[in-house]
Amino acid sequence: MRLERVELETVRGRLSRKAAAGRRRIWERSGIRIRLWADGRAGQGEAAPLPGYSPDTWDDVCAALAAFSSVECRLDLSVTAEACVNEALRDVPLELPSARFGLETALLDLLSCLRSEPVHHLLVPATVDESAWLGVVGLVDAEDPAQALTEARRALELGAAGLKYKLAGDRGWAHVEAARRALVSAPIRLDFNQSLPPESVAEALSRAADLDVELVEEPSAVSMKEASSRPACPVFADESLRVESSRQALPGRIADGALAGAVLKPALLGGLFACVELARQVREAGGDVFVSHLFDGPVARAATAELALALGGPLAHGLAPHVGLPIWPAFEPHAIDGYQLRRHEHPGLGTPVKP
Repeated sequence: MRLERVELETVRGRLSRKAAAGRRRIWERSGIRIRLWADGRAGQGEAAPLPGYSPDTWDDVCAALAAFSSVECRLDLSVTAEACVNEALRDVPLELPSARFGLETALLDLLSCLRSEPVHHLLVPATVDESAWLGVVGLVDAEDPAQALTEARRALELGAAGLKYKLAGDRGWAHVEAARRALVSAPIRLDFNQSLPPESVAEALSRAADLDVELVEEPSAVSMKEASSRPACPVFADESLRVESSRQALPGRIADGALAGAVLKPALLGGLFACVELARQVREAGGDVFVSHLFDGPVARAATAELALALGGPLAHGLAPHVGLPIWPAFEPHAIDGYQLRRHEHPGLGTPVKP
């Protein structure tokens, strides 16, 4: 089957408040909504590299999408969804993960409709976990301590399975300590975005363990590369996975106890199927995974939720509502209901495009 046309729509907007993106805080977000048409139906995707964080730039993504739009693309519906997508994207470089994720999302949305199968079944045909619902962690991002505690309470009231706090170096512990005192049993995660100096990592992980923190994401860039003894609090790889050598080393670091798992961001790692493969390697080494986003749009969030359903597992996922969503056109995902992910049998990612 031949793709009939490719539509690209640029989306830009100012956030309602600053968002913590890696070590930076951003006020604006930009992306491209993708629509791929075939047989009178459209598959939707989003490509939204995060400046200063994503390996690919805005210009890289625009060039890759323009190149994809300029050549004929045929879909082989007789093979697996993975083989079909990989063949369609054979000329899109692996070094452009945002572009590949956006196009892969649109292709899977389209294939799901053409085959009348939910996207999570296309990702992992033999679903590994048939739980009807999966949990979502609420991101607490307020800078004022009182407001942060109010945000935390509100997220839990709305059904969040836990709370996540972003810490900058040694700043932010007061928020976490206040949450632990007030919300005694709430699961808490910390994300340092590699902001700690290497010599401070062991002390920070011990402090996290004393606060009964569930896990810590990327305390230090150096600590993610060097072998170390089993940490006091479970550590999950995140930003370091932008580098191919870190992805290759990940199973070994998990097997030796230095790491407990990985955060999977398909917009950072080259797409949904790339994350499925990395999850397999992590779990075979004895670790676990959960999925998250780059403050991108609702279609990308819906695709990442389908990835979570495909992977299953015990950990709640980083897919809470965030300040980057309102700048995009409205979209209702099948797989997301507030602070929960729901298993479903609907084809496509959500709201279809009308012909």
